[in-house]
Amino acid sequence: MSDLGDIDEVEELGPSDRETLEEVREVLEKRNATDRFGFFLLHSHFGLQPDETLIETVDRQGRTLTIRPGVPSENEGTLVPTAFRFMGNEIEAVQYCHRPKNSPVHAI
Repeated sequence: MSDLGDIDEVEELGPSDRETLEEVREVLEKRNATDRFGFFLLHSHFGLQPDETLIETVDRQGRTLTIRPGVPSENEGTLVPTAFRFMGNEIEAVQYCHRPKNSPVHAI
């Protein structure tokens, strides 16, 4: 994911993107999936090591969502992919939500 453009250099969403996003919306509507999928502007704030990805953790009581770089194999618990991008013919996860070990929910 280190090949994403820096947030200060990525072109913001603009009128030229409208046609593309309308087509995406039409496909999602056709598949009754507008409540399941959305989109976000691909960007980075800092580089990641080759074995790192972005991992979100949640503190429901403190109402805090934290996204940090991490190595998936070093996490205690389960990682659920939550954000994706297209890479050629593949779909690549670019962010995961962490469920702590022995926890029924994705929160601490």
